[in-house]
Amino acid sequence: MNMSDNYENVASENNKATLRKFQEEVFNQHDWRIETLEKYLTSDFVDHTAGPKAEPGIQGVAHRLERWSSAFSQAYKENYAVLGEGDMVATLCYMHAKHTGPFMGIEATNRQVMIPAIEILRFKNGKISDFWSIYDYLSTAAEIGARIKMQPLAADQVNTEDASQEVYPGFGPDDRHGIPINVINVGETSDRVARNKAALFRFQIEVFNGQDWRVETLAKHLTSDFIDHAASPRDLPGLEGVQSRFSAWQSAFFAAREENLAIVGEGEMLAVLYDLHAQHGGEFMGIPATNKPVVIPGIEFLRFEDGKIAEHWGIYDFISTADAIGAKLEFVPRTPGDESGRRSVYSQTGNVPS
Repeated sequence: MNMSDNYENVASENNKATLRKFQEEVFNQHDWRIETLEKYLTSDFVDHTAGPKAEPGIQGVAHRLERWSSAFSQAYKENYAVLGEGDMVATLCYMHAKHTGPFMGIEATNRQVMIPAIEILRFKNGKISDFWSIYDYLSTAAEIGARIKMQPLAADQVNTEDASQEVYPGFGPDDRHGIPINVINVGETSDRVARNKAALFRFQIEVFNGQDWRVETLAKHLTSDFIDHAASPRDLPGLEGVQSRFSAWQSAFFAAREENLAIVGEGEMLAVLYDLHAQHGGEFMGIPATNKPVVIPGIEFLRFEDGKIAEHWGIYDFISTADAIGAKLEFVPRTPGDESGRRSVYSQTGNVPS
């Protein structure tokens, strides 16, 4: 290891330590005063998860956290994995809280909930400068006794902007080509990380972008005991389950391709922020085909064994998906006997480094 590698590793560990301090002092201690946030966020901080009309900067973060806490109190974060590479850090985490206020139309249930999330952060001079995340709305709905539903919008409510120009919640069309290149290519800190990134690219090109979900093709990229933690408990296990899920998804979204926006690697794990580009050519969650081009944001953690993907944790942005196909995502109360939903994305966590 040369001096440059050692410096990068120290900087990465310092960034991870700063993230943990931020989680503890701000989120776990419920302190979103501006002076506290300024200790951890740069003056030009950008929350890419916030909507395009959301209040920007540190003030916007404070107000969003305050509103969220009105629905979920006594909150704290628990990390399942924290990866660092270059100036980026990625976390696979749970938000534990009590549902004590209205959320997405569901009144307080006073239930203890666990809300899965995957987050990617960029650091600048020891502070957080950029933030991307997706929260698991399917699991959240199940936790508060609800399920998600796509409700068609009236013609005058449909977003008519070209979805192919959208990149990620918080990026407008003019920002598409403004993503800093080092957010996408953060630099490979080890041969192992480089090998795993190459394996990911082969999977994306041959399987997803190539729309080849045959079990024999999947077996070239996934281990024989592969676990998808985002699968429903009713799904088939292993490679057959992967084939079944994506074949069903492909019946609604045609000509899909995956575009990577950021990859953070450490050890045998990768965190990936990406967009799925496709055409809405079939029924999806009750919404008939619109034939519109859509962009579906996603975020995932992958664990590798001997150059193959052994475990997957992933979350898709269902709010953006609904908007792209002319619908609105709603939470509706679950009726007795309604077993819709899925297990948590972090069930059977396996060998996840913290």
